[in-house]
Amino acid sequence: MVRQGDNELAISPGQFGIYDTRRAYDLRLEGDWRCAVMVFPPDALRLPHKLIHAAMQRPHDVGAGPGAVLEYFVQAALRQTVDDSVDPGSALRFADAGLSLIGSALTADAHIDVSEPGEQARKLAVLTYIGQHLLDPGLCHHSVAAALTMSSRSLDRLFIGEKSTVTTTIRDMRLDGARRDLLASRAARSTVGAVAGRWCFSDAAHFSRLYKSKFGISPSAERVARG
Repeated sequence: MVRQGDNELAISPGQFGIYDTRRAYDLRLEGDWRCAVMVFPPDALRLPHKLIHAAMQRPHDVGAGPGAVLEYFVQAALRQTVDDSVDPGSALRFADAGLSLIGSALTADAHIDVSEPGEQARKLAVLTYIGQHLLDPGLCHHSVAAALTMSSRSLDRLFIGEKSTVTTTIRDMRLDGARRDLLASRAARSTVGAVAGRWCFSDAAHFSRLYKSKFGISPSAERVARG
């Protein structure tokens, strides 16, 4: 049982739940338990805020569909030993795979009660489109709106209440991708400028400022530190 605020989340074997570790919470474990916990930044799921909030109100089954794949993924992850030879870029991709499975399990759960389901579906379509076209230099607010046959104003309204706009979502997802590439051992011979260019940052100095603002360290310094 996870109690957070006025919400009580009862998680049974074969289920998973989501709660916010940034807020106070109480755990009650009855009987003999083994459980796995994944901790990640709240924006890492790339799902609409209302959908995530609704998903926190109930447990989710892992017996079929993406939930079952998530269960096997977690079991496999727990069997792995710590290996210093795995480069940080690969580790980040592994983490992304887990987050993608969580997101898939939540969006496939028809029992999640969200207000304005049509709006949430459109937001998911926008986020999916962005994720599939991050390496396209022409990807921007206007191109997303055009691709999904909506006006720029409608796209803006769709993201009222979200923590990020379409433009900042594109930027942050590109920065995440650039970080994975910078920390991957296979990219060691690529310059920071080359990685920035691949992720559609044409100005290396501007990329470095954005990178440091998001991750707290410059791209060149982080690459050296992770050596």
